[in-house]
Amino acid sequence: AWLARLAPQALAARLQTDECFHAYMARWLAQHHALPLRIDGLYGGFAYFYPPLFHLVGGLAATVGGSHGLLLVNVAVSALLLFVVARGVRRLDVQPAARWAVALCVATPFLALHSVLLYAEDLSTLLVTAVVLRLALLLRAPRPGDSLALGLAAGLAIVAKLSALVLPPLLALLALGAFASGRRTTARTLATAAAVACAVAAPWLAHNAARFGSPIYPAFGRDVHPLLMRLNARHFTPSAWTLWRDVLGRTGPAVGAFAIAALALGAWRRRGGVELALFGGCLVLVLLAPLQAMVGTRHLLPLIVCAGVLAAVALARALADMPRARRAVDVAALAFAAWAVLAMPGLRAGTELDESSENMAAFAAVHAAVPAGETVLARETYDVLWYADRPANWPVPFGQVSPPLGLFLTADPASIERDLARHGIRWVLLTDDAGPATFNGGEWPQPTLDGLAKLVATGRACEVWREEDHALLRVGP
Repeated sequence: AWLARLAPQALAARLQTDECFHAYMARWLAQHHALPLRIDGLYGGFAYFYPPLFHLVGGLAATVGGSHGLLLVNVAVSALLLFVVARGVRRLDVQPAARWAVALCVATPFLALHSVLLYAEDLSTLLVTAVVLRLALLLRAPRPGDSLALGLAAGLAIVAKLSALVLPPLLALLALGAFASGRRTTARTLATAAAVACAVAAPWLAHNAARFGSPIYPAFGRDVHPLLMRLNARHFTPSAWTLWRDVLGRTGPAVGAFAIAALALGAWRRRGGVELALFGGCLVLVLLAPLQAMVGTRHLLPLIVCAGVLAAVALARALADMPRARRAVDVAALAFAAWAVLAMPGLRAGTELDESSENMAAFAAVHAAVPAGETVLARETYDVLWYADRPANWPVPFGQVSPPLGLFLTADPASIERDLARHGIRWVLLTDDAGPATFNGGEWPQPTLDGLAKLVATGRACEVWREEDHALLRVGP
């Protein structure tokens, strides 16, 4: 029922910002059957460095199901996640926990949201959850094949999202702890899993190291622009309290209730166990997340889902000899899940997550007015490329041969005109009616808007199209 409610919302999506990038790359891979080195339509030739697994999955979905297949890819990933959770928890031999864990996934609003968004976080969540469940099984009693399965899942998680690079060091630390405590088989299995994960991720990391000077590019890349990186980090990094508050709100009451109950019962009955320890690890990683620049709540979705699954298992272990209490939790879990399905709101339509009708009109104007192949300077670069089918440019901190930065640091019309000409840009799409006093990396600064207005006033630029606070300018003849 949950998936049936999600699928129509995913199919009706009007993609926006990064979703347009992922859709473009999935379609490109479906057409060319290869990974690009540079994306010609973005930023004057944008280096392709993104972990490719989500684009490969999206390209396969687009090949098999066309545009509908691409839009439904994360609904399918969420369906697979429920299967992995049910099967993985059942293998831990805690009978009611599988039901509770699946119910908590359904009752997590952030997971529902990402099932209808075209982001890589859903795929990352699937793989990280598989890692955590296999790790819980391994820490209790290693079995043949654990090292390969765990390492493969961890390696694929890295190729889906670089934030999963934390997994091999954590596996290595656990291996050292197991070795120190005399659990040699467990230590060997964990160390082998860490090595397998590194081997799976190594080709892509080596590729980026050779091209950009850093395997974890854009971090430490040789082409990173220091000023733009500082501006973007300042503009796009939330405060710690903002991030933690948003994580709590996105997690929902069901996971919170199970987590509190599991922790309270574990303390009361003095039963910690592997699952509570792993839950604590998830909590620590959430608390440390603000140390990473430009981290967003969506990057923590794998930890939110894993915390819910682990809380369900820990609670089931704490209630192992309390059948009445377990039946009460069964009812609560079902109630949480049923309410999530019945009360599910419109996750996209009519919200800021869908591309606005005003922006769609602007992209239609760009497609109609700008000759094919000519570049548009626009904040909505991915959207312009996807909807208007025109190359788009904007200064970004990495992956760009020559950022068009100068025009954002001046109000002088002549300087703006020269910088646009130097980067081969004749078209400017403005979608802000007011901007900050200085460039922050993500918005049009007011001095640049004033300079462009002077170019129009003096006839060195003309307004080709306007609607409300959107305008398309042609600069020069």
